[in-house]
Amino acid sequence: MSLRAIMGGKRSRLLIVLGAVAVVAIVVMASLAFQAAPAKVFRSSTDGFRVGDHFYYDAIGTYNGTPVLGLYSTTLTHVYSNGGGGYCRLNSTAPELDALLNRYLTMWNLFGAYVIGTGKFATPYGVKEVVQLFDIFPGFTAVYYVGWEPQAIYGCVVNGPDLHLELRLNSTNNPYAISNNTEPVAVSRQNTPTPSGPAGVSATGNSWSGSHYYSPHGARITYDFTANGSNLYAYTEANVRSMADGGPYAYFPALTRIGAGKETGEAFLPPGEFYLFCQGREWQNEHAYFIVHIEAY
Repeated sequence: MSLRAIMGGKRSRLLIVLGAVAVVAIVVMASLAFQAAPAKVFRSSTDGFRVGDHFYYDAIGTYNGTPVLGLYSTTLTHVYSNGGGGYCRLNSTAPELDALLNRYLTMWNLFGAYVIGTGKFATPYGVKEVVQLFDIFPGFTAVYYVGWEPQAIYGCVVNGPDLHLELRLNSTNNPYAISNNTEPVAVSRQNTPTPSGPAGVSATGNSWSGSHYYSPHGARITYDFTANGSNLYAYTEANVRSMADGGPYAYFPALTRIGAGKETGEAFLPPGEFYLFCQGREWQNEHAYFIVHIEAY
């Protein structure tokens, strides 16, 4: 069954701070950039999580044209007042995919993710009210479906070139993730339109960076790339919403560049939100610059 959610509300940036990817994920929780319905007030803490909590997810999809089946597992090994840590691991029928996702993706790591809506998500413990979060990694994107109290991740859809993988919670021993998150969540923060002027992203070597823009009436972009083999990924609001609803990988080709060099040009953005993500050329020290000038309508 495809990951589907009923969307609603406004979008904003999520500020959950978590740790590095790989086998051990360090979790540091910070305030969310949205609020619950008026009757609820979010507290920045790890209330509801305990040492020994585990979350297991069925993994199903395709990679390089081949069906993939597997299990994604997380286990908390320690919890403190504003954070915690644990193990995150994908074991599937595609070892190369395991290596990619185990390097970057963790079902605790939501730092820098963007709120794109709210909705409902089916779990073995009933339908949960969730917030949808969008994040970008080298070579793939992720949409998370996250509860409110506790901030349990009930599912995730991963997309990339020749990659579509759905992760859906199949079991947990956390009683709050099982019984809570049945009340609707309302996103309260509004986006501020991006003003006309210069902007951009840059990266060196193994690093990467991303930026978010909002042009309610669309915009004209002129760009200047100095990249030396680095990658630039661009996504419109329509691209992100399509993937959040279970669709395949979608991106904005007018600004996406793989192995980019020096280039100048222009592109026209549709109304809505827009995301740029720069990935440096691995094991190289050259700095990649993607400079854009936005003319908002």
